[in-house]
Parts: sequence; C-alpha cells; structure tokens
Amino acid sequence: QTAHLVLPSEDGWGGIKLLKDARERYRFLFERDCIGTGVGAHIVDRAMQLDTELAGLQHRVDATDCAQKWWSDEPETEAEVEARLKTLWRRLLDEDGADSCVLVTHSNLIK
Repeated sequence: QTAHLVLPSEDGWGGIKLLKDARERYRFLFERDCIGTGVGAHIVDRAMQLDTELAGLQHRVDATDCAQKWWSDEPETEAEVEARLKTLWRRLLDEDGADSCVLVTHSNLIK
C-alpha cells in the first residue's frame, strides 16, 4: 500500500515485489497486526477492498514470494530476525539483477 501510494506509476515508478523477508517484525503475542491472513494475489485483493485509493495496484504487484504462508505464528527471536535480514539484504544486493531498487518496509524491522 505504502509503495503504491508514495511511488505512483504515473510518475514512472515500476512494479512492486512483495518480499516475505521484508515483513514487519513480530515481537509480542499481542501484536495482532503482525499476523498474516492472505497469500499471493489475495494480499492485493484484500488491500484493495480495504482502501479505495489503491486503484491499479493489482497491475503492479508481484506477490510470487508470498504465494505460501509468509508470516510467523510465534514472536521471532533476535537471531531469527537477524537471519531474515541477512537473507533480505543478500537478495536485494547480490541476487537481484536490477541496477537499483527501493525498499519499503516496516520501521520496526530496520532501525
């Protein structure tokens, strides 16, 4: 949602990839907003149902990395978060063949 609104395609911004390792950090059981409910295209469908300002989102999003359960059922340990961040950085900096990218993620993941 944030990437679509802040980096609009009308201004020349390209596609959006949902990366499971860029998800919000789940620290405490009471953080219910950290629990996923949808996978793949359902993530986009749900976002568009909840926010009328997301017109065209379905044409920009690649949800392949989130085609299966992408969230944690239990709060993550510090070691699990660090491992996930290493995987995310490796994917963005080493494995992705694009010249550049913009990472939009949650403030509680990267400090």
